[in-house]
Amino acid sequence: MLQLSFDEFQALLFRHGRLAEADNQPEGIYHTSYRAQLNTPVCEGSATNITIREDITLLRYEITFKEATTVQMQATLPQVGFWHCLKGQITLYRQNIVPRPDSQLHFHVRSRGGFFYVTAASEGWMQFEPCQPVRILVLLFSYPAFKQLVGEQLTALSPGVINALQEENGHYTKVTKLSSHAMALCEAIFDNPYEGKSRQFYREAKVIELLAYQIDQISKSARGPDSTGLKLTAEEEGRIEYCREVLLASLANPPSLIALAKQIGMSDYRLKNGFRQKYGETPYRFIADQRMFKARQLLLEGALSVSEVAAGVGYTSLGTFSNSFYEKFGIRPSEM
Repeated sequence: MLQLSFDEFQALLFRHGRLAEADNQPEGIYHTSYRAQLNTPVCEGSATNITIREDITLLRYEITFKEATTVQMQATLPQVGFWHCLKGQITLYRQNIVPRPDSQLHFHVRSRGGFFYVTAASEGWMQFEPCQPVRILVLLFSYPAFKQLVGEQLTALSPGVINALQEENGHYTKVTKLSSHAMALCEAIFDNPYEGKSRQFYREAKVIELLAYQIDQISKSARGPDSTGLKLTAEEEGRIEYCREVLLASLANPPSLIALAKQIGMSDYRLKNGFRQKYGETPYRFIADQRMFKARQLLLEGALSVSEVAAGVGYTSLGTFSNSFYEKFGIRPSEM
C-alpha cells in the first residue's frame, strides 16, 4: 500500500495546482480558490481548497488513486467539520493530538454517508481504495466561526457537541446519512453554474444553506433518534431499503403511497414514517429530489432538450418542471 505523509500529499497538490480565483471585497466576503488538476502516477482528478470567509474552508476532492493509498491528515487547531461522501468510499482514522480515550475514530464512509465532528487539534489518515473514484465535499469551521453562524441554535445541539466546543481538549463525532436534499446542496456546490462575483455569492449561499440544513438535522437527532416512537424491525428495515430501489426505478411514473405500501408489504403509515426515519425525508420528497438529480445530470450531459428532460423525469408541465428545478438548484434548467 502506498503511504503519503501530510507534507507529501500537500506537495503533490501544490506541484500540480494553481490559484483559480482570488477576490477581496470591501464587504469582507472573499474567496480564494486553489485548485490542483492531477494526472500523476499516484492519482488523477482534482482537489480544491476554497476559503469562503475567514475561518471557513471548503474542500472538494474528485479523485482516483491508482493503487491502495493512505494519506496522513492533521489539524493543528480546533475545528468543526462536516464530511460528505457523494461517491465511492474511504476509510478514516483520527484522534486528538493530546490523547484522550474517547477521541479515537475509525470507520468506513461510503456513498451518501458522512460525519460531523468537533475536535481539538487532531491527526489521522484517510485510506483510498485502488482505481475507485471518490467525490468528497468537506466544510471546516473554526470554533468562533461555527458559534457565530449557528448563534442561538447552538443550545439545541446535544450536550456532547456543546461540551466539546467548551473543553480545551474536546471531542465529539456523529456519523450521518446524506438525504437527497443534502446531496443536492453538495452537488450544487460542486457544479457551480455561475462566473465571477455571482459564482462566489452562489457558492457561499449554498455553503450556508448546507450548514443550516445539517445543524437542523443534528438538532432533531439531539431530541432522540426516534421522536415519533416508531421502532422498525430488521425485516421492515429491509423492506424500506427495497422501497427506495423501487422508487429509483420508477421516477417518471412512481406508484402512490398506498400502492407502494401494498407492494412493499407495510402499512402506509409505517412506510412513510419509517422511510423518513431511515433516510431523513418522506418517499414523496425523495422522489421529487431524485427527479431533480436525474434532470440535472441529463442537462449537464447536453444530449436532450429541456422539454425532453422534463418528460423523461415525469413532468407533463414544462413550467412546473422549471419552477421545481429553480427551487432546488437556484437556476432555471434553460441556464444549465
